[in-house]
Amino acid sequence: MKNKEKIRMKLYEAIEDENSTPEQITKLIAEGALKKLRKEEEYYFRRSPLYVAAQAGRADIVQLLLDAGEMAVKPGEIRPAEDAPTTALSAAALGGHAEVVRLLLDATAVNENYMYILGRALCSAVYAGRIDIIRQLIAAGAEVDPPRLIDEETPLSLAIKTERMDIVNLLLDAGANINSLIDDCTPLNLAASFGNIELMQSLINRGANVNETPSAYTPLIAAARAGCEESVRFLLSHGAKANTITSTFTPLSAAASRTNEHFVPVVRMLMDAGADVNAGPSIYTPLIAAAMSGFTDRVRLFLDAGADARIRNNLYTPLIAAAESCNKDAVRLLLEAGADVNAQTKSSTPLIEAAKRGNTEIIRMLLDAGADVNAEAAGETALMVALERENFSLAQRLRRAGAIDKPRKPKWRL
Repeated sequence: MKNKEKIRMKLYEAIEDENSTPEQITKLIAEGALKKLRKEEEYYFRRSPLYVAAQAGRADIVQLLLDAGEMAVKPGEIRPAEDAPTTALSAAALGGHAEVVRLLLDATAVNENYMYILGRALCSAVYAGRIDIIRQLIAAGAEVDPPRLIDEETPLSLAIKTERMDIVNLLLDAGANINSLIDDCTPLNLAASFGNIELMQSLINRGANVNETPSAYTPLIAAARAGCEESVRFLLSHGAKANTITSTFTPLSAAASRTNEHFVPVVRMLMDAGADVNAGPSIYTPLIAAAMSGFTDRVRLFLDAGADARIRNNLYTPLIAAAESCNKDAVRLLLEAGADVNAQTKSSTPLIEAAKRGNTEIIRMLLDAGADVNAEAAGETALMVALERENFSLAQRLRRAGAIDKPRKPKWRL
């Protein structure tokens, strides 16, 4: 290790040593511990001395480093990192070091990145549950609805997820949007998925829309998908619509799409509230979602409730979904209920789906039920699928059932 690196390492060790003194730090700075390293050396010391001091909560050392010319935010430091906060300010906020936050706020340059830096620090403070630091950051200008990158949390979504009603109220009082979206979820959606009735009531009292419909979820859909009986009951009693159809789900299909032990009571509540067992968007109807889940009892429940076994959309029929999930019992139930063995979508048939998975038992059931062995969807047949996967025993079985070799059509033309 070169001399500059050794001095830098000593600086880090001194910063992290709770018994170190400002005099020791000053001596290391004088010896060159803050001198610029080469890029590969900087990568080895991925966090700046100031970052390490802020993380450790050493306000005395932070002040020394700032006085020595260290920047509160170094170029390149604001890029999101997978394993830690991105700036010294975020590290101090996450650690709950209010005095360090004050020092860094005073030293942070106001530039085009300033609001983003404050916003990320605010998220760190919310995650840490530090109301005092949250107030500091808001007073310094942090936006409670900051611009964010895709999939980043907002301060409000973090407060909901940590179930801190006091912080939720603080952020809403500061102007946070009560119907803001994070990953297609509103704050009320998040609270509903956790089953926090007190928090849900507070959000509704403050104006949260119980039927807010972003692209995939309403609060009721979020609660049904999480299998949260208490939330479903609460939302229905507060006017949630049991038949809302979004781009992906209805409350019933959302309940069927996930594995949870509360499926039956949730579904019963929804159907008692008038949920239509045959309603559905362009992807999942309740029966299609049940067939795809792999749980035969869900398929049976919906069929007994009047679900149409012949229903279809652009992507699925219940029989295609059951074949895709390799659920032979669901296939049998659907066939007995009158499912069309040859109904196809623009991309598949039940037989093609079974061939993709090499499920010979389902293939036999479908052929016995009259499946057209030469049916074509999206330019392929079951035989083409078997040959492409080098499943020659299946290909032979399909040929014996009357499958005809067809040349695969090219998907692109020059």
